[in-house]
Amino acid sequence: MFKRAFARAELPLRHSEGFNPHPRISVVLPRPVGVASKDELLIVELENPTTTEMAERQLAGQLPRGAQLLSVSELHDRDRRTPVAATYELPITEAEANDARAAIESFEAGETWQVERASAMRGRKSIDLRAFIIDITLNDGAVTWRQSISQDGTARVGEVLDALRLPQRTHLHLVVRVNVDYAG
Repeated sequence: MFKRAFARAELPLRHSEGFNPHPRISVVLPRPVGVASKDELLIVELENPTTTEMAERQLAGQLPRGAQLLSVSELHDRDRRTPVAATYELPITEAEANDARAAIESFEAGETWQVERASAMRGRKSIDLRAFIIDITLNDGAVTWRQSISQDGTARVGEVLDALRLPQRTHLHLVVRVNVDYAG
C-alpha cells in the first residue's frame, strides 16, 4: 500500500544495493497477524530529500480510504525510534466482562501470571506475563492493557487474551493497538 502511495505521490523511495534491490521502508513495530492498529510508525528513505510539509501533503492524498496519515517528521542519521510500550483495546460483551473482570482481579492480586509459550526452536517454556503487563483495565465494554516492550521480550496479544479467559481464536481479530510509546 505505502510503496504505491509513494509512487503516486511522486516521492521516489531509496532502494537497497545489490542484485535484488528493495525499497528502504520499514515498520518499526509490526502488528501481530489479525490485530488492527491506529498507531503505526513507518520509516522510509527518500531518493530526493523534500520538506516534511510537502511530503505530508503529497502522500496524504494518495492513501486509500480508511488509511490516515497522522504526521510526518524527519529523522536524522543518529535518530532512532525504539518501541517501549504498546496499548491494546478489545471490545467485549457484558457476558464476557464477568470472566475478564475475574481474570483481571486475579492478575492484580498475584505476583506472577504464568503462561506456556511454544516455540519451534526451543520447545515449550513458561513465561510470566506479569513482567510485561504495565496495567490492565475493564471500562465501558472494553478491556484495555498496556504492555512493555524491551530486549527481554514482550507479551503476545494471544497470550494475554487467553489469560483473560477471552480465547484468541474468537477475539484476536477484534483487538486494536491504539498507541505505541517510543524512546529516542
